[in-house]
Amino acid sequence: MLRNPLPSLDELAERNPGWLDAAVDDVEASLITGRSKSALATLRCRGGGPPFIKDGKCVRYIRRDLLEWLYERRVRNTSESR
Repeated sequence: MLRNPLPSLDELAERNPGWLDAAVDDVEASLITGRSKSALATLRCRGGGPPFIKDGKCVRYIRRDLLEWLYERRVRNTSESR
């Protein structure tokens, strides 16, 4: 039986209050998503990436948004791929 290695967002929030709703830079966003900084930049321009906050040249992501974006892309087989 396959076990789900990712905790739910509710489990993360319960264990670490406030952690999910903190803003992170593109370096940490890259670590969370497994996408390079340049791939995230491309997704910001073309669309289809996680929601982000832009203040001047500063780009931030909310951890919860990053994890929700990843969870939305989970599939069980290649015919479900996006």
